[in-house]
Amino acid sequence: MKRLQELFMAIKGQNCRVTYCKELKTRKGVNVVITKTTEATFKAGINSDNRVVTQEARANGDLPAENQGLLPGYSWVTFPYILHYVPKDRLYWRFYPASGAKTTPRIVYRNETSGEEITKEQAQALCLASEFSNREKKETDCYNIPQDNILAINGVAREEKDAA
Repeated sequence: MKRLQELFMAIKGQNCRVTYCKELKTRKGVNVVITKTTEATFKAGINSDNRVVTQEARANGDLPAENQGLLPGYSWVTFPYILHYVPKDRLYWRFYPASGAKTTPRIVYRNETSGEEITKEQAQALCLASEFSNREKKETDCYNIPQDNILAINGVAREEKDAA
């Protein structure tokens, strides 16, 4: 993960392609492992307060006039890249929507128990509804992705020994 972390922290305000994977919580009685792998374009290494969309949202009242700081339990390890969530002792990498990138995230659902790719609808039938957000994403959103879930940045995969 060290090599990937160094690559991540070298990205200063640039768009980058990130691949990450999450094991989804399944419904009671479902005894299979379902994962969601996402490949998306984000921006990294920026201070949210300097983003034009953030400044406009503060000016028009869509966001508070001043930065409210981090959510409770979070602290910066390396600003503006890596956060520590103290209650779970977990590291998160901070990303923002990419600018100028008109790409659609590529999402793949898999039944890891059978090794088969499945549809979103099949995954929804097996997983908790909370795993599928209906909330519309905003340009002012940020994405905190658990470090352990990150598989690759700009096509550079994390080392196999880090995957365990």
